Amino acid sequence: MSESRKALLLAVVLSADVGLGSAAQAQRLTAMQASRFFQTCQAHAGQTVCDAYISGVADGVTLTEPTKDAAGASGAAPTICIPPSNGNVLREQVVRWLSGHTEALRGQVGPAIHDALQALYPCPAGAGKP
Repeated sequence: MSESRKALLLAVVLSADVGLGSAAQAQRLTAMQASRFFQTCQAHAGQTVCDAYISGVADGVTLTEPTKDAAGASGAAPTICIPPSNGNVLREQVVRWLSGHTEALRGQVGPAIHDALQALYPCPAGAGKP
């Protein structure tokens, strides 16, 4: 089986663990536990899916952080500043952070990855200001 087929199969298996959630829920979070994701990232066959998920969280953070302050002025400082890098680097850093923060493995995967990225790549003071 090709690597791309393995990655697709793994993505289908992982997405089956997501669940539908309730209609009244205001925010959608993947139901997958961070510990299961951590195991997936450590398996060679799961690395592509792991890289994609981490990149998706990183992109989501970048796209949703405010670019304006409360008064509407541009230049609000972002909180996470990830330098250009490939998925392998992000995966290795996030897996290393998770292995040292086992309490994060008891929760959902999204907040765990967000916490890892925030701890690993904090923005320097004044980042994003014109």
